[in-house]
Parts: sequence; C-alpha cells; structure tokens
Amino acid sequence: MKCKKYNCALLCSIVCFTISSASFLLIPISDFNGTKIERILAYMVGTLFWLGFIIGLTITFLLGRMRRKVGYKKYRLLGLFCFFNNKIGRICDIAMLISLVVIIVAKILLKDHNLLWPVMLSVAMFLIFMHSIINGNNYSYAFQEDVKQ
Repeated sequence: MKCKKYNCALLCSIVCFTISSASFLLIPISDFNGTKIERILAYMVGTLFWLGFIIGLTITFLLGRMRRKVGYKKYRLLGLFCFFNNKIGRICDIAMLISLVVIIVAKILLKDHNLLWPVMLSVAMFLIFMHSIINGNNYSYAFQEDVKQ
C-alpha cells in the first residue's frame, strides 16, 4: 500500500475513534423514557460509540497487517501499553493523564449528575484512543523519519 493511502486509512481510523468518543456528548440530550427524539438520541449514543470503535479498530488491525507485511516493527508492545514514544506521544500522554486525574477529582468533588461528565468522558476516551494510535507501530510507520517508503 502506498504511503498516501496508508496515511489516509490511519486518518480514517482516527475519525472513527473521534466519532466514538464524541458520542458521549449526546448523553445530556438523550433519554430512553423521553420524547421520540430523545429516545433516538439515546440509541445513537450506543450506536455511534460501538460503530466508531469497531470500524476504527478494524482499520487499525488492517493497517497493522499491512505494516507487518513490510516487516516494520519499532515497538515491542501495542500502542496502548507504550508511553512517551515520540514528541506528539508525550503531549498526548500528559494530556491523557491530566484528563484522568481531572475525572477522578471531579468524581470526588462534583455530583454524579453534572453536565461536565459527558464532556470529560468524551475528552478522556479521545485521548486514550489517540494515546494508543500515536504511541503505536502504525503511526510510527506512517509518519516517522526512520521509515523508508
């Protein structure tokens, strides 16, 4: 697969993971016991989350298979388990850790029915997805200088 198509597929997986994490933003305006529109939005939360997650994961696995055919493997572990692998990865990891600390502090200090929860969950999920992608072999293969394409 050519570099441009590989990078486009990687971007598509990022878009899918973004949709998955952004689905939490619909929680405050959705209700299974509410109006017809609120019920539709309630089902959309789960549908968008799972579709974005499954399609993003499928694209990521396909990219990994293509990358392994070329024989490129920079990191031993999956991106989910690697931290601070590159400059963007460091920024993403610090932001992810901060978002997780904010969620823990907010859980202790704020009530459960606060409108900030869906936003905090959405940001945390997005940063966890980005941490996994940016610290992984697929991202390294697509964007790092040590890759010959």
